[in-house]
Amino acid sequence: MSTPIRIESADEAALSAMLDHHAQLRGELESRLAAFREALAVDAPHGARDALVEFVDHHVLPHAAAEEGSLYPAAARNERAALLVESMVLEHRELERKAQSLRSAATPRAALSSAEAIAAVFAVHVVKENDLLLPLLSRDPDVRLSTLLADMHEKLAAPASGVRAATDAEELDVRTIAHGARHEIIFSKLHALAAGERLFIVNDHDPKPLRYQLDAAWPGEFDWNYIDAGPQLWRIEITRVG
Repeated sequence: MSTPIRIESADEAALSAMLDHHAQLRGELESRLAAFREALAVDAPHGARDALVEFVDHHVLPHAAAEEGSLYPAAARNERAALLVESMVLEHRELERKAQSLRSAATPRAALSSAEAIAAVFAVHVVKENDLLLPLLSRDPDVRLSTLLADMHEKLAAPASGVRAATDAEELDVRTIAHGARHEIIFSKLHALAAGERLFIVNDHDPKPLRYQLDAAWPGEFDWNYIDAGPQLWRIEITRVG
C-alpha cells in the first residue's frame, strides 16, 4: 500500500521558512561570537569584531525591523498577544542599544560584553517567537503567514532605518523565502536590473543550480561573483553586464 503524499500549504511552508531562518540567524550569530572570542584570546580581535558588527547591522537588526512592520501588527490585533508583542518590541530596542555599544566600544573586551548580551537577548527572543508568537499567528484564521513572510521579504530588501547599508545594491536573503518561490522572485528582480546594476543573493548553501538556470536563460548577460563562500553563509554578487 503506497503512502499518501501530503502537500504542504503555503502558510505551512512560510512557518517552516521562518523557523529555519531564526535557527540560521541564531547559529550564525553564535558562530561569529565564538570567532570573536577566539580572536580576542590570541590578541587579534579586529577582523572578527568587524564581522560580528556586520552581521548584527545587516541581518539581525533588519530582521527585527521587518518583524515589527509585519508580524507584530498582525499579532497585536489579538488581545491575548498584545503584552507579548510589547515585550518583544522592547527586546528589539535592547538589541539596538547593545548593537550601538558594540560599534562604539572603546576596548575589545567591552565589545565582547556587548556582543554576548546581544546573543543572550536574541536567543531568548527567538524562543518566544518560535514557541509563542508564531503558533498564535498560525492558529488565527484571519492571518496568512505566507503573506506576512512576503511582506517581511519586501521590507528586508531595503536597509532598515538607522542601520548601515552593506552596499548600494539590493541584498536578497533567500533564506526567508519558501523554496518553491525563490527562483521566481530572484529572476523577476534580475530581469528588472539595468546594465551595470547588481543584486546580492544570500543563502545557506552554494546556489549553483540558480547559476546554471541564469546562464541558460540569459547567456552572457550576468556576471557571477562569490563574496562569501560558506561554510554557513553564501553571498553572491550578480551584475547585469549586457
